[in-house]
Amino acid sequence: MNNAATNTFNSIVVIAHLLTQNSITIGIAVAILVFVFRSVQILFTTTNTPAGRSERWDGIKTALIVAFLIGIGGAAVRVAVSLGQMVK
Repeated sequence: MNNAATNTFNSIVVIAHLLTQNSITIGIAVAILVFVFRSVQILFTTTNTPAGRSERWDGIKTALIVAFLIGIGGAAVRVAVSLGQMVK
């Protein structure tokens, strides 16, 4: 029983290690997907009123901000892991 728990824990550690190694890439990929999804969603909006156009620009700005924050979050995780390894 102890061996199974150890194997499970080791698997979790390996997965966490891989995620932290690739956190910047994962963050940027998710940010791009969020931006593309929101942009396509905005393209299918059919309102042509000035308020509708303003709302579309607000949506694009929001998507860019969210994409930026996700990308920065991935970079921050990588920096934190690097700093943690230096302290070790």
